[in-house]
Amino acid sequence: MVSDGSASVTQPSFSVRMSWSMPASIAGSSGQASIAVMTTGGVAQRICVLQAYTSFPIQGGAGSCAQTSATMPSASAPATLLPYEASAGTTGYVWVSLGDGGNLYCSYQASTPKPTPSLETVPTPPTLGQTVTAPEPPPGSAAIATSPLLAMFGAVGAPVSVEVEGLSVRDQVIANVRHDCFVQFVRFIHGLAARRLITLADETDLAPFTTEGVRYGIQFGIANLAACLA
Repeated sequence: MVSDGSASVTQPSFSVRMSWSMPASIAGSSGQASIAVMTTGGVAQRICVLQAYTSFPIQGGAGSCAQTSATMPSASAPATLLPYEASAGTTGYVWVSLGDGGNLYCSYQASTPKPTPSLETVPTPPTLGQTVTAPEPPPGSAAIATSPLLAMFGAVGAPVSVEVEGLSVRDQVIANVRHDCFVQFVRFIHGLAARRLITLADETDLAPFTTEGVRYGIQFGIANLAACLA
């Protein structure tokens, strides 16, 4: 027999009663759930809140179980459900496993929108070699840095470098990889332009690099840049 908050099985030689209590909401620091099981006749049975199909992180990782045995006819356990950010209207589930085959799914719906990360724009230096500063972005936000315009075909004689301070090791690795993405993209575009000039000047070239070819090459380069940055 199953009712709101409990389930039971009664037989001539044994009985099992399981009960659970789910939080009305999972917000703030956490949501506290509790589970319990009572048996007679020496039956081993358990009730669990498991992580596998639970949307919310469970403190401790795998979940929480209350299990009886021949020498322990009753058991109970808490389960701390941790909140997570979700868009308004998103449904999250908590999976309660009842014994050897029964399952209970409790649903929760997000009522507040997921906050949109803000952006802190770093001022663009007027010329190369200038230092600019900007406030540290709030947690979960990002900073956007731009460089002065770079001319092509040797107008910028020295290599361009960017130094960013105050990043974690993980952020430094990501920043270095993304910087390399842009370097490869600029080299690719530079090569397209150079190839275009060569084919226009060489009258013996049987397959001139057309404007349409340049346009296709740019689209290809932008797609590769987006994949690299992702």
